[in-house]
Order: sequence, then structure tokens, then C-alpha cells
Amino acid sequence: EEALEPQRARCIARATAKGYTVVEIFSDVCSGLQVERPGVNAMLEFLKRNGQSGLPVFVDDISRLARSIPAMIELSASIQEAGGSLDMPGMELESELMAYSGSLALEQRET
Repeated sequence: EEALEPQRARCIARATAKGYTVVEIFSDVCSGLQVERPGVNAMLEFLKRNGQSGLPVFVDDISRLARSIPAMIELSASIQEAGGSLDMPGMELESELMAYSGSLALEQRET
């Protein structure tokens, strides 16, 4: 739990800098390898209940949300379907996905 505090602080700072008020914080202490997690499920339910299109979901790092490209694609789609949009401090989602994709391709070639 203590290790999550710096991540929360960076997300709150990012949201505040963009003019948002943080109304809810969701976290998980289990692996990003799992798509089904209590915090992720609670966040998706929150987005659906609030019904605002494009409600930002701040994530400290792509690896905090998902540890594989299929999981990232699934979670990203779920967030959008629930009415949210991803925002990660210090990086753009598309460029990070491309980097992940490139490193995965290199790993597959080497094996």
C-alpha cells in the first residue's frame, strides 16, 4: 500500500494540472497480468454509473494497468465502453503501446 502512494500523488498532480478534481481513486495490489481485478472492476462500474463520456482515468504507468498488449487493449476498450478515457502522466498511450509492441516483437524474434 505504501508503494502505491507515489503513484497516486503523480496521478493527482497530473489531474490537477489539467484542471480536473479527483473524485475517486481505485487501486489494486495484484498483478497487472490479470484483467479481472477488484480495483479495475470498481473503476469500470464507477464510470458506468456516472455516465459521462470521456471521464478521464489517470494511470501512473502503462504497466500499472496491464502487463501485456492483449490485456491493455481489452482494458482500454472496457474503459472507453464504460465512458472513460485513459490519461497517463509523462507519456502518450499510443507511443507507449508502440514501444510495447516493438519490444514484444523483438522478444518473439529472439526466441
